[in-house]
Order: sequence, then structure tokens, then C-alpha cells
Amino acid sequence: MDSNKSKRVVVYCRVATQAQLDGDHALEAQSARLHEQAERLGYEIVGEVSEYEKGTTLDRDGWKRACQEAVEQKADILLVADLTRIAREPILWMQALRELSGKGVWIQSAAEPDAFQINPLFHLWLPPGIQWQLALHELWQTYRRNNENSD
Repeated sequence: MDSNKSKRVVVYCRVATQAQLDGDHALEAQSARLHEQAERLGYEIVGEVSEYEKGTTLDRDGWKRACQEAVEQKADILLVADLTRIAREPILWMQALRELSGKGVWIQSAAEPDAFQINPLFHLWLPPGIQWQLALHELWQTYRRNNENSD
């Protein structure tokens, strides 16, 4: 993909508890933060999905709708506030990345901008087992950093 071309993004926001509805993770706050980031990076927002649901699985209506919209809108990126908005467990982040990247959509996190930053074209040169080891290693480091920085 031409790096000068505007990237098409679908914004995905999620909260799981009433406390999050009113706090920093409020759907409106997530949306505003992601819209600001998209504008700053020159991205074109082609869709947005918000949901109030626990992140213990990827089998959620809002997540499925966001993935479907990203594919149908030919988005380059599914933009999230942080990786825990996809799901709670890092293994689910990997599953989400694998499913979406297979359809030409990359995941980008505003809070963890280095997560998933290995160029997908670079992966083409590596055996599949090594590709997933690299991605899993990146996710594990991100997960550890998030836990060290949490209260």
C-alpha cells in the first residue's frame, strides 16, 4: 500500500461496565480520542462501531459488526483506543489480528502504537511459525507493560 495514500479506518469502541460508561473509557471519550488520532494521522474514517459488552470473547455482536464493516468498507485499519477494547486476553488479540489481517485489515491501538507494528510485508518473507512468534512476543511485551502501569 502506498504510504502517501490516506488509510481507510473503522473506529471500534467498547465498554464493559457502568463505571467505564462514565469514566475515561466512556464510548464518547474513546470515539473522540480515535477521531482526533485519525485526523492527526490523515486517516479517512469509513465506519464506526460502539458496544457495551464484556471483552471475554470475540463472539460479540459489536465486534463482529466492526470486523464486517472493516472488510465491507475495504478499510486498511481497525482503530481501537487500546488493545483491551478488543478483548481482555492477549491470545484473543492474536486471534483478532490473524482473522482481520487475513482479510487485509490491520489493527492499530492508540494507546499502544508499537503493538502490531511489524510491517505486514516483512512477514511475507518469514515462515508462518516465525511470523506468529514475533507477533505473540510483541503482544506479550505490550500486555506486561500495561499490567506494570495499571493500578
